[in-house]
Amino acid sequence: MEPIGAGKHEVSRITDMCSEDWDSTDGLRPRFRYVVFSVGRTRSEFLCASLVQRAIGVPFEYFHPEFMRRIAGRLGCISTEGRINVERYLELLEARRTRNGIFGTKLQPYQLLTLSGSDDAKAGALLRRFDKIILLRRRDKVLQAISIARAHLTNQWHVYKDDEVRRFSASDDAELVSLIGSRLGRIREDEHYMTALASACDPSAVRILWYEDL
Repeated sequence: MEPIGAGKHEVSRITDMCSEDWDSTDGLRPRFRYVVFSVGRTRSEFLCASLVQRAIGVPFEYFHPEFMRRIAGRLGCISTEGRINVERYLELLEARRTRNGIFGTKLQPYQLLTLSGSDDAKAGALLRRFDKIILLRRRDKVLQAISIARAHLTNQWHVYKDDEVRRFSASDDAELVSLIGSRLGRIREDEHYMTALASACDPSAVRILWYEDL
């Protein structure tokens, strides 16, 4: 499997966030939980980094399939059959990644679909675990689709420090336009899924933020 990220600092940061370096040893349960629920390329990384700097939890993509497996492995939440015990994973994760009584995470629609087995009732129940649901969206969805296509082609999702910005190319314009079009369709599907689930939650628990405003 190709490593997530193209630059050495990008890969290093992911490795660091999945390691025990960010674990807390006090074992305190969170008094407040929040989730940054977003589609890709909406500046969720920027928002989460700002929250980490202020010790408002340690939000990270804990449900990304690769990152989740890495963390679950060191927490002992993977069975002999290779399955992750999600409830146990959440219990241990919250105890280790709570700061100032706050637990935060980042979540994308495809990750929630996987966790819930595409069951909307289960997905809604998982969202309602959180006291605050931050829907992070982007008004210009064409530019968002172009950005997602670029990240997929280069495997570079974020640029840290002196990592070189990777250029992308496609074999022809038709291939690139097709890729952008498919990503645009997926963005619209994901946003519909996100807003439908959020509308079933307590309105006071939901806040919408926009990429352009960040």
